[in-house]
Amino acid sequence: MTAAAALIISGALVGAARLLVVWLRTSLLTGLDQTALERAQVIAAGVDTDSLARVLPASGSGDTAVQVVDARRAVRSSSASPEGRPALFTFRPSSSGTAHTVRGLPLSEDGTWRAVALEAGHDDPLTVYVAVPTAAVDQNLAQLTVGLAITVPPAVALLTGVCWLFTGRALRPVQALRAQTAEITACDLGGRLDPPPRTSWAGSRGPSTTCWPGWTSPPGGNGSSSRTPRTSCAPR
Repeated sequence: MTAAAALIISGALVGAARLLVVWLRTSLLTGLDQTALERAQVIAAGVDTDSLARVLPASGSGDTAVQVVDARRAVRSSSASPEGRPALFTFRPSSSGTAHTVRGLPLSEDGTWRAVALEAGHDDPLTVYVAVPTAAVDQNLAQLTVGLAITVPPAVALLTGVCWLFTGRALRPVQALRAQTAEITACDLGGRLDPPPRTSWAGSRGPSTTCWPGWTSPPGGNGSSSRTPRTSCAPR
């Protein structure tokens, strides 16, 4: 029973840890997507007002890659990191700013980014690409995974020990009765088992009795005279 409880506890904790990592990764990537989309919307507004600079200023984090590309795939404007490079993104823009995972950009060692694309301009349509690196997210998730790998096994051992302790205490009266039963042999069928201690309100009551009416013949009669009832009581 303790082994089954240990398996259940370990499975539950491992499943919860994996769900935590997946949920946290999704939440962090959603935050990066929102940051890239907001940056693209600001740049697209500058394109619509003809106030687009050749080199765009860095964002708050300073590591956002931006390129503004025309229909001929020529770069009209960019941030400092991809300055002088050809168009790095190939996916088409969407009105909702759907994020894409882009790998292999020659801007960082890992090359994993979350990028969005928005269409801007009316007379001369342009595409605004904004990419945010996911290195910080991957690093934080790696640290969290290592922390969970260190803390989950001791938690499983602790909970298993607590379960074993309480299970043993609960089954102790059963083990005592089993030991007494093993001592009763065929030659000693009159042996009795000690009842377990009562802890409820009924434990203070003595053994109840069941009474039923019985009939006996009066002494000295021939058996055909009237019978008087008697009461026989036996412990229940």
